Amino acid sequence: MKSYEEIIQRTADFDYMMRTQLPEKYMSEVFGVTAEEDPDLRQLLHNASRNGIGITYLLFKIPYDRHKQLIKYLSRS
Repeated sequence: MKSYEEIIQRTADFDYMMRTQLPEKYMSEVFGVTAEEDPDLRQLLHNASRNGIGITYLLFKIPYDRHKQLIKYLSRS
């Protein structure tokens, strides 16, 4: 299991990635789907990257199953 500091760092890294890359670049790695497979998620990721509060916005807006995938990604070793 990762330490608290490692999870915080991975979350910051994801937030940076989300703000600097298009959703199509990381959706398959993080969520296991492409933009064509889930256009609603792609739009949420795009909005989260542009609204100024990034991952906080995303955690409140994504569906529960995608939320679980994101948490697994952030806590992965």
